[in-house]
Formats: sequence, structure tokens, C-alpha cells
Amino acid sequence: MQWITLISDFGLADASAGRLKGAMLKQDPNLKFLDITHEIKPHDIVTAGWVLKNSYRDAPEGSIHVISVLNNYNNTHSYLAFEFQGYYFIGPNNGIFSLAFEKLPMDIFEYTDPAGNSFSVKEVLSHMVGHIISGKPLSELGPPVRNLIMRIQLQPVITRHMIRGSVIYIDRYGNVVVNITRDQFEKTRAGREFSIYMKRNDTIHQISDNYQEVAVGETLCLFNSGNYLEIAIHAGNAAGMLGLSVDETIQIDFFDDKI
Repeated sequence: MQWITLISDFGLADASAGRLKGAMLKQDPNLKFLDITHEIKPHDIVTAGWVLKNSYRDAPEGSIHVISVLNNYNNTHSYLAFEFQGYYFIGPNNGIFSLAFEKLPMDIFEYTDPAGNSFSVKEVLSHMVGHIISGKPLSELGPPVRNLIMRIQLQPVITRHMIRGSVIYIDRYGNVVVNITRDQFEKTRAGREFSIYMKRNDTIHQISDNYQEVAVGETLCLFNSGNYLEIAIHAGNAAGMLGLSVDETIQIDFFDDKI
């Protein structure tokens, strides 16, 4: 049984996601699909990279992760295929994989769409899936990639007394994810008191373990399942109620004396 996972910006209002699955089923009618999401905002590879990074290990080992977001970047019609950590990955050469992984494997192969148009995505991706499930080497799909598009992952600014991060993702509940990891926080904190600042809103001075630690409607911070800092409101929409959006600055100050 071969599992295929799908991340796309197709949405569910039209037939694009279904047509892609149909084209893949023509390669093998026994394929099993796991729809991670088709609700990525159009062309938003930053969010797509975040979703891939935090979801690919949840699929069965050996799964083929198919990403279809901003497929025609620079009109190069270039697609990538590689194996990494027991999984296969295929998707456009637009920098999305550099956003999902801190270090990419050496062997990445490039498949160039022979049709060279923006309407052949399902044919390209289904062909690449068919190649992998047939057991053929990835190297037969195309040559090693020569012009690998890379995007710089936004990193927080860290000093002894401060971490300044950015909002990188907002989920459908309005929970706000910041690019500060638990490890970065704990190493910089070194047991000290701290304050978390966000725009003009009240500061937060503690990290919660779950949403229910505060009363309904109150703001909290915790580290989510991916160990990234998350700002939430118990049973509320933090992004909307606090006026936070992607790229917003979040700052944590640390104090040698108790505040």
C-alpha cells in the first residue's frame, strides 16, 4: 500500500484537488491519500513550508509527500524529487523545501515539465508519483538539480537579555505561532523572569502547559506540539482579538532581577 500526502493551495471549491488525485490513481488505483491541507493561501510557500515541516513525520514511513503551491515560479517549469528521512518528496523548485528543512539532502533530482505550461501540473505530479511507485531510481526522472531555489528561513534575533521573533503562522483557530523554539527560549532565559510583548497588548509573564490553564477569554503563551512559541486565547481568536498577523514582531525580555 503506497500512501500519498497532499499539500496544495487548490482549495476545495473547485475540482483541482480531485483531478490531481484522479490522475495519480491512473498510475495505480490502489494508492491511498492523506490530504494534509488544500487550504494554503494562493502561492503562500512560507505557510506551506511550515505545514510540511510539522506534518511529514505523521505519515507512514515511505509515503510520497506531494506539494503543489506556486508551481510556475519564474516560469521555469522545474520540479524536484528527493528521498529524505525515509520519505519521498516531490514539488516545484520554488524554495519551499528550503523553508521546510534546515538541511536538504545532497541528491535532489530535477524534472522539467516537457509541456512547459501552467495547465499541466496534475500530469507532471502524477507522472513523478508513477515513476516513484514503479521502483525506478529518482535519477531517471532527470539530472541532479543545478539551480536549486533557496529561501532564507527567518530567524529570531537573540541576545543575552532579549529574543525578538516574528509571527510565522496563524491557524484556523487564530492561534499565533512565533519562530521562537522552546530550546532557544530556555537557553536564553537561564531560569530568569521574563516578559513577552506583542504590539500594544498586555505583557505575558508565564508559559502555560495547555489552553485550559487560564480562564476563558484570557491570553496565554505555550509551546505547541512542534515546540514553537504560540500565543493563544482560551476559546478565542488570538490573531483577531490581539491584532496580530504574519510577520508581526514579538519580543521577549529577560530580567536578572525579579520583575
